[in-house]
Amino acid sequence: MARVRCIMMQRDEQLLLDAWVRHYAYLFGFENILIFDNGSTDPAVLDILTQYETAGVSILREHNRIEDFHGKNDHFRNVISNWDTQGDYDFVLPLDCDEFLGVCTKTGVSFSRSAIHAHFNALLGERRALKISPCLFNIPDIPAGFRACHLTKTFVAARTLQTLDHGFHAATSNAETGWRETDFVYMHMHNKPFALLCEHARRKLAYYVDITDHKALSAYCGPGHHLAPYLLTDEQAWKENLRKGHLFRIPSFITHMQALGIRSAYFGSDKTTSHSGDATHLLDIGSNAYIHEEIFDPQKWRQNHPDSPATFKACLKSRSCRQGFSSLFSKPLWKHQKNSLLGT
Repeated sequence: MARVRCIMMQRDEQLLLDAWVRHYAYLFGFENILIFDNGSTDPAVLDILTQYETAGVSILREHNRIEDFHGKNDHFRNVISNWDTQGDYDFVLPLDCDEFLGVCTKTGVSFSRSAIHAHFNALLGERRALKISPCLFNIPDIPAGFRACHLTKTFVAARTLQTLDHGFHAATSNAETGWRETDFVYMHMHNKPFALLCEHARRKLAYYVDITDHKALSAYCGPGHHLAPYLLTDEQAWKENLRKGHLFRIPSFITHMQALGIRSAYFGSDKTTSHSGDATHLLDIGSNAYIHEEIFDPQKWRQNHPDSPATFKACLKSRSCRQGFSSLFSKPLWKHQKNSLLGT
C-alpha cells in the first residue's frame, strides 16, 4: 500500500479543521499529517490541534506571521525536502484546510480508504507531477451540493518535487516533465458563511492591496486575487451566482462525514440520512426554487456521448457541463420535483 503524506497550513479554521484531520487520518494515518499553524487564537482550534498532536499529528507553531502564510509553499518545500532524505513515503499532498480528497468512480465519488489507496497504488512509479482536476466547490444551503470548477491542483511522488507554487496549482517534477491526470477529485468546502468568508478574505488580501479601495480590489491580480470578488459583492448576489450552471449533489460525502463522527450543518451531516453507495445526482435549479434532479447514469451518458468514457469523471470534465445540465444530454434525463433541498 502506498504511503501518502499530507501537509497543510491553517489559521483559526474552526469550521473545517476537525473534519479535515479526521478525513486524512482515516485515509493515511495521524502520523502522516503535518500542520503548520499560522498563529491561531481561537480556543476551539487550539484544543483541536493539541488533541490531534497527542494522537500523532505533527504540529509546527513557529511559522505564525502573515509572511509565513504568503510563503507557505517555501515552508512546504523545506519539509518535503527533509522527508525526501528519509525516503519512507510514496506521495505527498500539499493541501488547504478546505480540500477533502475523493476518487471518481464510474457512477460518482468514493471516499473509501480502499478505493483511494487503490488509485494511489496504480500511480506508483509515476515520475511526472500529478493533477487533480476538476474540483467541486460546495453550494451553501444545498446539503451535499457542489459546483464543478475547472481548477487544477497538483501533487508529486516522493523525491521528485522541483517547484511548488503558492496555490499548489502547478507543481513540477525534477524527474520527468509534464503532468499525469488522475481520477482524484477535491471536495472544496470553500464557500463558508458569507461574513466569515469575507473576514478571511480581508485578512489574507490586506497584505497585498488596500481592501477599502474597491477600484484597487477590482484591478488586483496578485496572490489571493480569487478572494477579492467577495469584498465587492453582497451575500444574495454571491449565492445566486453559485447556483448557476452545472451542479451536482454527492450524498456519499455526507455519509462519509457522518461515519467520521462529524455532525455539522456546514457539511450537511447534522441530520440522519439513508443514502448508501457513491451515486451522484445532477442538479439544475430552475425558476421558483424548483430543482430538476436525476441520478447520473453512465450508460445513458455513453449513449449520448459515444466518444466519451461511461464514467462520472467524463461527465465532470465535459465541456457541456460548463453550459449547464440542460445541454448535457441530447435527450432529457430530468425528473422534475419540488425543491426539498432548499426547504421550499
